[in-house]
Amino acid sequence: MAKLRKCPKCASYTLGDKCRKCGVNTCNPHPPKFSLDDPFLEYKAKALISSFRKKA
Repeated sequence: MAKLRKCPKCASYTLGDKCRKCGVNTCNPHPPKFSLDDPFLEYKAKALISSFRKKA
């Protein structure tokens, strides 16, 4: 079964590996799973916070 994918360029959704509108490779639009029991939670949180600081 094909999974939903999103084009990063034109933001359209498709089931294919390439966007039909612009031909760009599509990516998975779903966020990664989150668990408070994750042993790498501290590192993921630091990476997320630093990515927001770079954008500002």
